[in-house]
Amino acid sequence: MESRFHRELEDLKATILDMAALTLKAMEKSLRALFDRNEQLAEEVIEKDQEVNLLEVQVDRLILKLLALAQPMARDLRFIIGCMRTSVDLERIGDQAVNVAQRAQYLNSRPPLPSIPAMVELADTAMDMLRVAISAFTNLNVSQAMDVCQMDDEADELNVQVLKILWIIWSTILRRSSVPSRPSLPLGASNGWRTTVPTSPRACSSSPGGSTSSIIVNNDHGLSKTPITAVLLWNAKESLSTPAIWPMVHAPSIGCRS
Repeated sequence: MESRFHRELEDLKATILDMAALTLKAMEKSLRALFDRNEQLAEEVIEKDQEVNLLEVQVDRLILKLLALAQPMARDLRFIIGCMRTSVDLERIGDQAVNVAQRAQYLNSRPPLPSIPAMVELADTAMDMLRVAISAFTNLNVSQAMDVCQMDDEADELNVQVLKILWIIWSTILRRSSVPSRPSLPLGASNGWRTTVPTSPRACSSSPGGSTSSIIVNNDHGLSKTPITAVLLWNAKESLSTPAIWPMVHAPSIGCRS
């Protein structure tokens, strides 16, 4: 009975690692699709997301079986609960890879933006974090887990740098376009999204449910939902002397996942 239980624990760990490998590959492909403007890689990421979802279901079944039949305690119980949370996080990372791939598809249909070295560095940091996190889980290494937490601070700083650069690029585009103070410019023929630059944003709040995939901006044109990948300037507002979070570019709705 004991040996069977531990074999099932090993099966659970192996399934988590398979899920992690798929997630890692999805993130790598989505970033290559973004930086290399590769449409085929973006399609592959979107199509194979279902594989990650199926593995999450498999993990749930294994965990329920272990909890119901083996009634684990102490270290084994902690490991099983940890696997449960890890599978949820890996599935979300897979969804974020799809978000990046979908955003890459949209950006690849537009003229290329200037190169942003901080964006590449941010992507490299995020990938390093994922690799180290997977290694920490594989080896149950607490030190590596702590390293990931420290790397997150570096990623936050790079994120702010990227947002500042995007704000500068967008401001330059506005000046060259001689945009009026309260424009409402169509970005697509019928997608319902607009490029909007409010002169006095009155209120900003996170989107319902606490998701960070978008923000709701209450401006002079009413409420508008803004994808985070194009617009967030929350941490840069003081250094840029902006009065609030200002939306920049509204991309077509592609169902961002949280």
